[in-house]
Amino acid sequence: MLFTAASGILNMQTTAPNSNEPYRIVAGDISMLQSKLDEAAGAGYRLILANSAEKGQVALLLERAPGGELYAYKVLSTIRTSTMQKEIDQNATDAYRIVPRSLRETNSGLLLILERPPQSASSPKYKLLAAQTGIMQRKVVQGIQDFSMCCATSGGELIVIMQKASLTDATTTNLTPAYMLTKEQPSAMEKEMNDKAASGYHLVPGTPATALDFGPRGMAMFMEKDSSSAGPFSYRLLEASKWLPEGKAATLEKELNVAAFEGYRLVPGTVAEKQKAAKGGVFGRAIRDSLTPYVIHETIDRLTPSEILAVMGRGAESSARYEDVVRLASDHEMFQAVQDGYKPVEMTLMVNTILVPASTLFIIMERKVS
Repeated sequence: MLFTAASGILNMQTTAPNSNEPYRIVAGDISMLQSKLDEAAGAGYRLILANSAEKGQVALLLERAPGGELYAYKVLSTIRTSTMQKEIDQNATDAYRIVPRSLRETNSGLLLILERPPQSASSPKYKLLAAQTGIMQRKVVQGIQDFSMCCATSGGELIVIMQKASLTDATTTNLTPAYMLTKEQPSAMEKEMNDKAASGYHLVPGTPATALDFGPRGMAMFMEKDSSSAGPFSYRLLEASKWLPEGKAATLEKELNVAAFEGYRLVPGTVAEKQKAAKGGVFGRAIRDSLTPYVIHETIDRLTPSEILAVMGRGAESSARYEDVVRLASDHEMFQAVQDGYKPVEMTLMVNTILVPASTLFIIMERKVS
């Protein structure tokens, strides 16, 4: 299967599904996603990655469930966050849990996928928070008691879902306190991440957000303090900025392996695309916007290549080494990498902003080398 989003439409060149394949990609309109996901789950696959595309379309990556176990799924899509909270609560009573990396803001509203495992256990209690970035930190701190971070996304406002494990569920660790980082420049974000990591904070996988209320140039990430972890972490924030998606993919692969050689490993769910920040940060952009007509500087921004960001982490006692490849989400490239010992860890849509707007779906894969 090869998936390419061109002019906002996700085009698919598919082959007949083979239930023996280790991975399967499902893609299409949100309205058809439930039936496609049910079909794949009925064939013994389990959802591991999700990514939104333009025009309300979604791409999902599933892997063969061990032992042929069958998982059940619910696709939730709504505009109102209050409605989403209600639907999460209703399905939690039937033992459905959030798939953390499925939370997405799409043109059709908020998208979230829930999963029920074969041996249904009690589900955590979830709390959905929605706010502009200026007050989200206060909301997270106020709501953190007995809750841990689950996932986050952004659109018109920042969306955060927190979870609280039941007393009989030992699989979810309640971490406290939480801290939210918001920066425009990647170098400033990396510095703040490492400053907090030195104090015992760890980055929460799957919680980056890049389209904030102060513009698509901003970033937000969440960290939590975990006293049970041994030693501090250090982080590396990678940048890949090229005009064409293929160039971004090649640059990202190179940067991933440079950091991996030094003992870093990709933090799951931290790959995101954002518009490059204006020089001078928020104040620099404010001055520029006051001197330049809106239509002119927005046109200039459209002619500036966006950048792919990825966070890699290294533990104080980590000795394992990995290597990474970035491949098109296609039968030939992805499954060849699987034969070479790689496993998918991330799926990202890379945008071409010049001439005809287009997006290409890539899979980031890793293998352990030592």
